[in-house]
Amino acid sequence: MKTFKVVITSSMLLLASCSTNNDEVLKTQASSPKLEENRLAFQNQNTFFKYLEEISTSADIANETGKLGLVSMATRYRMVDVKTARFTESDTNSISFVDSLRIPDPLLNAIINEKGEVEIGNDTIYRFTPTFSYRYHKSLAKYVETLDTSSLKSLKKGEGIGLENGVYAFRNQIQEYSDKALINPESNAARTEATAPLTGNTRMNAAVFVVFAGFYSSVVINTKVEREKCNYIFGSCVSRYWAAENASNLGYNGTVSYSRSTAGVLNESGSKNYNRIEYNRSSVEDLVAYNATFLSRYEITYRDTYHFASANGGTNSIYNP
Repeated sequence: MKTFKVVITSSMLLLASCSTNNDEVLKTQASSPKLEENRLAFQNQNTFFKYLEEISTSADIANETGKLGLVSMATRYRMVDVKTARFTESDTNSISFVDSLRIPDPLLNAIINEKGEVEIGNDTIYRFTPTFSYRYHKSLAKYVETLDTSSLKSLKKGEGIGLENGVYAFRNQIQEYSDKALINPESNAARTEATAPLTGNTRMNAAVFVVFAGFYSSVVINTKVEREKCNYIFGSCVSRYWAAENASNLGYNGTVSYSRSTAGVLNESGSKNYNRIEYNRSSVEDLVAYNATFLSRYEITYRDTYHFASANGGTNSIYNP
């Protein structure tokens, strides 16, 4: 009888364990999107939110969506060879062209494809570009791709409008807190742009971005290093451009505080502290906060951040870009 009880108990434990494992697998499968026409497709808003939560803390968010086979906007940018690419806006293999398609947000760029698309429930596509964001039925994809946006220029940043066929268009508002900066936080006299020189042809950039794209909003902190180069034709420099340059080290430390509201109603407030340094990289960024609630937006309520970089023998820093 005792043996019988032990067997039953062990079987129950085994079944419970299997059930728990199966539940975890089902949860993972439920939140993982499908890949359709190189576009992530989520069953509904809840699975979309869950997936964002799962990958947002990854050290390499683009790699997470890449595992699904997606060629994301972030991956597209990495594929461009900065040494051989041409730098004209009309060249679809150029740095400047791909960069012109991006919104400065590592999570958003990792989930949208090269066209800026992600599909969320009921065949609804959300498309993000630096200027406008759209929501529409996927049967209208070609219509939106060829849409003449001149009629949307009257929209103020942070406003949206319903178009024909149920298309909703929103004019993005992307604020970059980098107009001016203090080189030395102890001195109010020494001011400079949020771009600071490292050497004669190398510079660092520091910024805090607030992204409001109608269906998605975020706060991002960033430090990057660039080197001035020439675009040569027949041995002559016809134009100059700034390309990514690996730094000996770069990063930031300090505090960013924020609040988020929808239609004037406060939804959340928070603060993030950073003490980050990376080596042999051209840029470093962190997603301070994000949300995918319609017409929900962030504001910076307090900043005390110190950005720094060293490259090619030069060192500099920027306080509160």
